[in-house]
Amino acid sequence: MDRTETPAPYAMPDPGALPADRSGWVIEPARAALLVLNPPVLYTLADGRAVGRGTAFGHPVLLRDGDAREVAEEIRPQVGDGLLTAKRFSAFAGTRLRQRLGELGRDQPVITGVFARTQKLLTAADAAMQDMEPFVVADAVADRAPDQHRMAVEWIAATCGAVRSVTGVADVFGGPPAP
Repeated sequence: MDRTETPAPYAMPDPGALPADRSGWVIEPARAALLVLNPPVLYTLADGRAVGRGTAFGHPVLLRDGDAREVAEEIRPQVGDGLLTAKRFSAFAGTRLRQRLGELGRDQPVITGVFARTQKLLTAADAAMQDMEPFVVADAVADRAPDQHRMAVEWIAATCGAVRSVTGVADVFGGPPAP
């Protein structure tokens, strides 16, 4: 699948059907940063849900890939946002992401975007291996098909991260959930 190809729409997982949390982690606003991976297609994926602008609620947003002019207004880069161009599936590989999170005093990446089975899965695993607490927003990530989405979310929950819903993350960030 081309990284710029938009996945076909499908229903997002019901928050009540998310994998059980094995991490015991809680998102702490002072430690969290929203990572929006592959933003040009974020608002056209699945049913269009996303966490929204973290900086609107006082939290840093780090965007990966794409032309910022193509990003939905709700997550378009603002002054203070970080833009990263990753050359590999993990957003940490070949970027300053780790350094930037350290500069911001953040060690809880909250991960959204498309290609759950590659970019979200490997970014979460990479974050965990760097002693961070990655959170993946299950209904703000997507893939080519629902089974690929489900596999990625279940693997992350079982091995390297915490899985949350848009509503749960928006509540922590202090803003309204996306429509």
